[in-house]
Amino acid sequence: MTAGELEALAQEDGPFSRAVQGEIDRRAARANRDRDQQGRFIRQQRVQELKQAARQARQTDVYKAAELEDQADAMQQQEAFVRGLVENYDRVSIDPIMQALPEADRASLLAAVPDGLDGRAELVRAALRRLEQVWRADEARRLRGGTQRRRENADRRAQRADEDGEPDLVAGIGRGRNGTPTMNDWLRQQMNK
Repeated sequence: MTAGELEALAQEDGPFSRAVQGEIDRRAARANRDRDQQGRFIRQQRVQELKQAARQARQTDVYKAAELEDQADAMQQQEAFVRGLVENYDRVSIDPIMQALPEADRASLLAAVPDGLDGRAELVRAALRRLEQVWRADEARRLRGGTQRRRENADRRAQRADEDGEPDLVAGIGRGRNGTPTMNDWLRQQMNK
């Protein structure tokens, strides 16, 4: 199928469209992973070429050799800077989400992650979906436990009523205590003034 046909199928609603969208996402992730690996290989190859050219230039032109070595060093420093930036980004934004997941889920998600920003975005989406499932399961478990507790409390009240007879009714306070006026009495006095 072509990409356009897959996109059209993914726009429809239902389980088939979700499967199609999943296939589109897998293909995009594979293409991004391949592109990232190719880009990394090309950068490493370029650094090696610059170093090789610098070695050869040392014999003929020392200044050109120094310039080539500076370029190679600049490329390596840039790659180290980006790597450090990505590690800090992961530590601040992705690691807290991953640490909220159970250990078994964490390992399976990390095993299938491609490199690059697209891989990180895919990882976060998958982790959030899994966290939602975990939270929903916990909430359902808590609610089931709540129903059971209410049933136990009702049984306990019924048992106590059977043992003690009818429960005592709480006597309400109709008038103020010891002849003091109630709020209604006070309001009536204020309106009659």
